[in-house]
Amino acid sequence: MSGMKEALGVLICVGILSYVLITQFNQVPVEQNVPVVAFEATAPDTAGPVSYFVNNCSRCHGPADNAYAEFTKPRRGEEMKKFIVLMADGPALAPIDPAGVEMQYHLHNAMLDKAPYAWIDPTQTDLIAGELIEGTTVYLNTGTERIKAAITDDYRFVLPKRNGTIELERDGKKQVLK
Repeated sequence: MSGMKEALGVLICVGILSYVLITQFNQVPVEQNVPVVAFEATAPDTAGPVSYFVNNCSRCHGPADNAYAEFTKPRRGEEMKKFIVLMADGPALAPIDPAGVEMQYHLHNAMLDKAPYAWIDPTQTDLIAGELIEGTTVYLNTGTERIKAAITDDYRFVLPKRNGTIELERDGKKQVLK
């Protein structure tokens, strides 16, 4: 019986020690405690999915932040991808490759869901730049500060090149980019 009491005592000690280690040494910064700092710069020209939509689709479908607002049963999945190709080849007169179809697919889902959206330009090496749906706010959370992106032309953004997490917000919805 005393061996069982000792084992129980050891288990309790291990549990308390684990709790202390996890709560005291493995804390993630809480968003409210990280100061927000605005970044001032001019976003470079980009050629991503939002600029494609603005230049080729918005004349009929409206701006990206409000496109398809009237749709109650929109196309989704492969059906949506086929329709994107059909529209790009037809009325838009701006055919796109399979990678472009994928980018438009993700943009269209965000538009339909009224979700935050940002595309990061992989060609930028000195800063983080890309395109977003108007109304989306982009932050770079470094753990010590939250840097708010500079936004130009309604849909281009820029941030300093630093380690951290890209966070998006739009109409109360939040998303973290991996």
